[in-house]
Amino acid sequence: MTTAGSDQTGQTGDRSEGRVRDMPQWARVGSVLVRAGHLIGCAVIVGAQVAVARPPAIGSWWALTTATGLLLLAYEWAAHPDQWRQLSGWSTLFKLALLGVAAVFPTTAVALLLIAMVTSVLGAHLPRRWRHFRLF
Repeated sequence: MTTAGSDQTGQTGDRSEGRVRDMPQWARVGSVLVRAGHLIGCAVIVGAQVAVARPPAIGSWWALTTATGLLLLAYEWAAHPDQWRQLSGWSTLFKLALLGVAAVFPTTAVALLLIAMVTSVLGAHLPRRWRHFRLF
């Protein structure tokens, strides 16, 4: 079912949204599985930071989170080639900046990791017209 002003794919012709490609079903399923691994790693890392765990104790979780984060980044940038111009792309860059600051200033890590998680949720789950809104 399409809405007024949309095509068969359900996308509107609104130029304020960036280009969005349809992805094959296997890529969508793979993305969901990678995203699940990424969220598990994030949860363990934030929980460990709150519990003041030492980094070696969670090293493999950092590796899982980093690897799946890079896979998600590659998937999202392939699906949305002009993401660097969109709100979702800038929310990803903001999140990465927060992680960098948290690495340099460990005393702020818990707060910054929580802000990064909220930024991730908003960047991934806001309505499409907001996520893919072109900033320039």
